[in-house]
Amino acid sequence: MPVTFSFGGSGHHFPFMLGTAFALKTHFDIPWDEVYAHCISSGCSGAMSLLLCSPDEIEQLAVKGITLAHHSVQQSRKDYYVQLIKHLIPATAYRLVGDRLVIGTSEVPRFQASLHDTGYPTQQVLMDKLHSSCRIPLVTGSWSRELDGGFSHHYALSDENTIVITLKRYPRSDIAARKSSYFLEMLLPSAQRMWDLYEQGIREVEENYEALAVKIANGLRDTNSEVHFKPYR
Repeated sequence: MPVTFSFGGSGHHFPFMLGTAFALKTHFDIPWDEVYAHCISSGCSGAMSLLLCSPDEIEQLAVKGITLAHHSVQQSRKDYYVQLIKHLIPATAYRLVGDRLVIGTSEVPRFQASLHDTGYPTQQVLMDKLHSSCRIPLVTGSWSRELDGGFSHHYALSDENTIVITLKRYPRSDIAARKSSYFLEMLLPSAQRMWDLYEQGIREVEENYEALAVKIANGLRDTNSEVHFKPYR
């Protein structure tokens, strides 16, 4: 099985996901073009940046994303995470991710977990799935047959070596935010708290490096690749 990362969390905490992706790509020298990623419940910022971006590009996304979020909040836009997706994902993403990206949603009316893992024929199909993965009607003001994946599941597993990154800590989480301030960030987000979340994502990877290295090495065991640690910056 390939190395797989599963991102799940709140859109308001996208800097934590970006910080995690930045630290993973900074510290682990592995064939990233062979890595798979799952995104559940607004985890697409971490999943997409892990699949598509260099560490420098992830930092640029963080600056752009936090600036956009700050301006959107000042204009009382509650759906700024949807706007982030539109601005942060390149127009050729559907070709670049192929079938390496799995998007989790919840199918209504029974809110059953659904995983899309067959690739994306067009950019519009990819964007529709990403929007559905973080669609909460009270926030976005829209309904569809597929809603936020968090209504049915918090992460998805390919095998026992799937690396799980979540906002809240679950028994299966490998990386999680130490302190969840979901409602505070939703109601009173600030640029400083967003940057704190970004740095927290970096620290969590660094402090859990050994356990992560074991799982990554297990995922690479059927290839000629090895895990190499790279110093921070």
